[in-house]
Order: sequence, then structure tokens, then C-alpha cells
Amino acid sequence: MSDTEPIQKPMQAPGYEEGDDAIKQNPYDLKDPEVLSDINDRIDRCLRADSFSRIFFENSWARSVFFYAGAQWLRKTGGRWERRNLPVWFPRSSTNKFAEKANDLITQLLQGGRVPITYSPATDDAADMGISEIGESLRDVFYSEAQADEQSQLIASWLIITGNAFGIPHYDMDERFGTIPNPAANPLTEGPEPEPNPEEDKKPICESFPIGALQLEVAGPFEIRGDYRITDVRKWNNFVHQKRYDLAWAKENWPAFKDKIQPDAGTSNDTAQFRS
Repeated sequence: MSDTEPIQKPMQAPGYEEGDDAIKQNPYDLKDPEVLSDINDRIDRCLRADSFSRIFFENSWARSVFFYAGAQWLRKTGGRWERRNLPVWFPRSSTNKFAEKANDLITQLLQGGRVPITYSPATDDAADMGISEIGESLRDVFYSEAQADEQSQLIASWLIITGNAFGIPHYDMDERFGTIPNPAANPLTEGPEPEPNPEEDKKPICESFPIGALQLEVAGPFEIRGDYRITDVRKWNNFVHQKRYDLAWAKENWPAFKDKIQPDAGTSNDTAQFRS
């Protein structure tokens, strides 16, 4: 552990000074070099901690996945997995017992259904009591929109095979989920029209706003980079979610960075080499 950086305290959000709630800059302005530098620094710190501790777990994850897929006679040489050269007479199992038991455990986990949640009012206030009564119906709405039940098979499979599964909730503001008109764009007012404000005329008014949708992205342990010296992920201050994209798709969807998007090295020893 002496060769790595010490575990850091939670980092202050970009655009703020420590202990100050006043915004100094827009933390989401990716055109601001200072913001980009801060984001890159956070990612690099997380990846450095990950590279030190990840190796102790990744081999076990990979071997379990290979066993489940039926590739059981393997060895790791020079950082790469390869099949063992076995003689033709060597006995091989005709039934994948590992996959059989894993599927049994996955089935049991799915049959258990949702984790039960008890909804109780925080106070005797009528509003709190009303919210507690509709708690389960709200959960149905969240799960339906995020397709949580449909992804339970994937979550259970990662959890049983590797012992790790990650569900990353987020709100997707893509316009494919619909839009709503902006009342400010076409105000319904009675009486004389207000005098135009020269300052307001310089600011474009959006005709509509995206409605968005709650999403749940399921990830296995190979996609999550964090400080594995902290064994309880609930205590992680940050992590990096790296995903693989088709090269042509990435260049098409991020044209501003298409000249910088390069394929991963085919000789990489990292079994979780993803394009971020």
C-alpha cells in the first residue's frame, strides 16, 4: 500500500470551494479547461487505486465466468488466459456442474422476488401518512420505468457467478422519452403585452423541455473501477464506470472527439479493457 496514494477524503465538487455553497463556476461546463482538468484528475486517482487492488479479485471473477461458460481447462500465462494443451485421451466432463449449481442459485434468488420494504410515516402529519400508503405503488412506477424487474435476471447472474453486481440508477434526459412545451416560449397572457427586455432578447428560449425517464444500468464487476482496499462499496467516495462502445458508433455520437477516439490495444493484458 505504500506505493499507492492514501485513501482520500471526499473531494469537493467542481465549481465549489471547500466549505462554501456559492458556485464559483459551472461544474458541468465541459468547455471549461479547469473543469475538464478536475474531472480527469478524479478519474486518474480512482484508476490508480483500482490498478493496485483490482488484480487480487479479477482473476477469480474471470475464472468463474469461464467455468460457467464451459471453458474449465484454462491457465493464465503472461497475463492472458489460454486453453491447456490436453491429450486427446484426457477425460472431460460432459455436464457442467458449475453452471448447473449456479443456475439453481440464480433461480432461487429470482423466486424470492423483490426485497420487502415497509413504508411508515415519519410523522403523524396527514401528508406523511398519505405518502406511506402509496409507497408500494410509487415503487411499482419506479421499477416499471427503469425496467428493474426485467433486468433482475442479469443482476442475479452477475451476483451468483462473480459475487458482485452493480445497479447504477440515473435519470436520462434523452428526447426519445418525450418532451413538454415550455410555457415561457408561448405565454398565455391577458391584457397589454409587456415591453420587451433587451437583455432577455439575447437569451434563446427553449421551445420544449425533455421529460426524461428513470433508468437502471446493470454492470458486472469488470466495468466498475474503484478502490478495492475499501471492501464495503457503500463506503466508496467515487468509482469509474467504463463501458465498451463500437468504434464507429462512438465517433458518430461524439464527433467533437472523433479524432481522439482510438481502439483498445489488442494485446492488452487487462480482461476488462473498456473504452470510456
